[in-house]
Amino acid sequence: MSKCNVLSRSDGVRDLGVVFDKKLSFVPHITQLISSAAKIYGFVIRNGKYFNNSSTYIGLFNTMEYGSMIWQPIYTCHQRHLEAIQRRFLKFLVWREDKVYLQRGVNRNELLSRFSLISL
Repeated sequence: MSKCNVLSRSDGVRDLGVVFDKKLSFVPHITQLISSAAKIYGFVIRNGKYFNNSSTYIGLFNTMEYGSMIWQPIYTCHQRHLEAIQRRFLKFLVWREDKVYLQRGVNRNELLSRFSLISL
């Protein structure tokens, strides 16, 4: 007789790098993305002295945009977290290029257009 293995039930599925749960919600993906983006931001800040061009930084940080048309955050809390990381990153890029740290309340759309990025 052959041995039969019982398949375990999974709470989430990862397809083409996008994670969704059994309710077809992208909350697990967005949560993972926020964590990953914060880690990448920290890496970029720590190792920034080795990069001379802002396009290098942007290339490292574009992982946030992957699949964003599919998992577009519907909860305000997720949207605020992603935008906060993106805003910190953009302010770092301005500091890196201009040697001036921007004050609070700077229009994020101006920062996005300066570096040819889109809002998440």
